[in-house]
Amino acid sequence: SSIQKTAHRLEDAFKILKENRIQVDQKLESLFLKGYDLLQILIDKLQSPLGLQGEEADAIVKNGEATFAELHAHLNYLLGQVKSTPAIAAASSISISVRDILKQMLQLFKQQETSASRQQLQKLILPLSQLASEQQQWQYLVKNAQSALANPKHSYRTLAPVIIKELKQAGDLLEWGRGEEITVSQELQLLATAKLPQILITLEPELVASTLLQMFNRQQVSQLVQLLQMRR
Repeated sequence: SSIQKTAHRLEDAFKILKENRIQVDQKLESLFLKGYDLLQILIDKLQSPLGLQGEEADAIVKNGEATFAELHAHLNYLLGQVKSTPAIAAASSISISVRDILKQMLQLFKQQETSASRQQLQKLILPLSQLASEQQQWQYLVKNAQSALANPKHSYRTLAPVIIKELKQAGDLLEWGRGEEITVSQELQLLATAKLPQILITLEPELVASTLLQMFNRQQVSQLVQLLQMRR
């Protein structure tokens, strides 16, 4: 229980660091290392010949309270500095908006494909074009996603992994102030421009085989293999 409690305290601190664009300084690094050292001491004691005794574990955890209190206090201080910077606060707000919209889109993608659900998806993605209007790459990405969704011949199974992944990655880049690094994959561009239904197959052999078996019977797959061998 002492190891679990200490690990949870570290996890809570890492969660704050993960969810906010905080500039890590030397003090924060040092406090994280002190917290890790406490966890390491408990584990070493547990693995020792005498094991980890209850009173000893309680004492180690109690001595570590000051370290974790200082760690969280410093995290809150750094977080306050971040929120006082308008540009960074705006970027964080954009990221939250993107995540909220993507969660709603993901729920719709899991539903049965209907004209109504597709219209809802198109309405959901519309506000994304109103975010970061100065970021051309972001706008280009959203435009491609809108075009892909507008084609009823593209299945949700094809659209969902591409659109959700790329918008999520781009939203993270916006939050980190790296909007100029946003790119649009060939897969999404193809979905945005193609008029016919698309099959996007990964280059991993096992997944390629699985995808082919879902779409063709074994005789057809065998014929495809023969054709590929003839072209080698």
